[in-house]
Amino acid sequence: MKGTLWYTGCDMAALKKIHKRFEKKLGESIEFEYIEDCSLLGGFIAHIDGISYDMSLKHRLDEAREALLDKSSDGTDLQNGEPDSLIVLPKRLSRLEFRNEVYAYGTVESAGDGIVHVAGLTGRKYGELLNFSRGAVALAMEIDGDNIGAAVLYGDPEAGEQVTGSGHVLSVPVGNSLLGRIISPLGEPLDGKGLIGGELDNPLGHVRRGHAAGHRFVPKHHGPGPHFGDDDRLSGLKGAQL
Repeated sequence: MKGTLWYTGCDMAALKKIHKRFEKKLGESIEFEYIEDCSLLGGFIAHIDGISYDMSLKHRLDEAREALLDKSSDGTDLQNGEPDSLIVLPKRLSRLEFRNEVYAYGTVESAGDGIVHVAGLTGRKYGELLNFSRGAVALAMEIDGDNIGAAVLYGDPEAGEQVTGSGHVLSVPVGNSLLGRIISPLGEPLDGKGLIGGELDNPLGHVRRGHAAGHRFVPKHHGPGPHFGDDDRLSGLKGAQL
């Protein structure tokens, strides 16, 4: 079995201990490629047989930042310096729980014309958002086991790039708080008025399953121009055009 281990702040003795622990855990001999990566700040990330083990300091700091800025529990926005910030911050800190992240990943086999083909990524849903290691995002449109055809929503993925599932089906917030707001196709606010607190999220599940025609991905539709949906009225949004 082969794997890749990105690390920083580890000497060779520590790397050998990590190596032995993975072999004991998985019950197989592993041939690691070691790559030093200072952006991890500390710890390591290991990729072994389609599974990623993120035990880096960067991951834990990202988790802490998300937890501290999450206002869902008390409604206080720490980024705007609200008066209650000094009261809320200790409470949020006390609820912090750090976890080592383990997740499946796949690899881009080909990319072009806004379409990517991913291999080795299991357990994904139709309509799920896929995240690429260089920042691109795509929508899973065809799933055949661990092979996925996806439409790129933004970014420029390349062959060989790592892909992970988000666990979230493409959706937008709905409710009165959406009225008058300007949003992206992903439901992100574009008008500088802050986050949208919709009463619920409406999956853009009115997206219809598409077909591969040659090397291009063409969703089903009626009428001129390919659309992600047969009736714009179903979602309340103008259908995204390819």
